[in-house]
Amino acid sequence: MSRYLESLRLEVFGSNIIVTELAPGFIDTDMNRGLASRPFVIPLEKGARILADKIESRINFSYVPAWPWALIARLIRFLPNKFLVERN
Repeated sequence: MSRYLESLRLEVFGSNIIVTELAPGFIDTDMNRGLASRPFVIPLEKGARILADKIESRINFSYVPAWPWALIARLIRFLPNKFLVERN
């Protein structure tokens, strides 16, 4: 979780403001269509619906979609950087 958003969440505590942190995987958008690899990509409409549902449910943090990114994010911490950098 982002330290900035944790502190923001504390600053607005007790108000009607809810701070939601979302960590999206690959959602099919123009921004990432040119990438060589987009593992587990989901359609734009599905991604937008999940993002909106998470915000409306007033959660603090979520991966979007939750499966498989919640698992992958935990595993990435243990992988050497050479496995995480895309090579041309």
